[in-house]
Amino acid sequence: MENKKESILCNFRGICMKPTCDGCNIKAWLEENRKSLIKLVSEKDNILNETVVNKSQLLDQFIVECVKCDKRKMDSKIMTLDDIFGIHSTFYYYGREHLLINLLPYIKHGVDNNELITVSLSKDIYDQLMELLDFHGISRSGVKFFPVKNMVIANNKNGLEGVRQLLSALLEEVESNKYKGARVIGQPSFAIGETSKEDFLELEKVLTEAIIGLNASGLCLYDAFDYIHNREFIDEDIINHSLETHSHLLYSNSLFKIN
Repeated sequence: MENKKESILCNFRGICMKPTCDGCNIKAWLEENRKSLIKLVSEKDNILNETVVNKSQLLDQFIVECVKCDKRKMDSKIMTLDDIFGIHSTFYYYGREHLLINLLPYIKHGVDNNELITVSLSKDIYDQLMELLDFHGISRSGVKFFPVKNMVIANNKNGLEGVRQLLSALLEEVESNKYKGARVIGQPSFAIGETSKEDFLELEKVLTEAIIGLNASGLCLYDAFDYIHNREFIDEDIINHSLETHSHLLYSNSLFKIN
């Protein structure tokens, strides 16, 4: 399977799937496989089925090639998702199924590691996530919604120091409830819809530095489907900044340092 993936990837390496690219057949391939993934999830009735996960990971490779478009390279791999404090990472998803297949294991690692999980997601995705946590027996007692507006307001008022103060307050709750730390998960398209593109970009500039040295990690979930097809929220500017403002990439259920 790995050889097949690598062979396909090599054939298209360096080609970008942006809407402005003419004659790019990867876009059609992605859409075909997104629909295939949806069908597979329905057939298996289990979003974490091994066959489903393998199909999802094949999507990972092409999405990453499109988004980074040779701008940055994946470097060293973090062997576990259990020790990620101080890391601000990014993930690019192509369709809701692809998002949830990758998000559930990431959250489970945090839950099993006794971390508080905060999520800032659109209501429909948040509701489905909660249902899937129950379905797969993943405790959601330590999973809570965290309003992204609060972080944007903190940054607008006091910049980096304001964001660190907000995270420190969150970690006080973590300590009082005897959690080891916090995983802060956000969906940029939701954040932009709740605030503005400009406010979101200003926040992203400081998040990596704000998290350093804290018992917390950050994960931003970028909608690659929107980027490739619509650009309603995730446009070229947002994608370029995402590559500049995150230190790691979530890819095939592992974190890789990006340079």
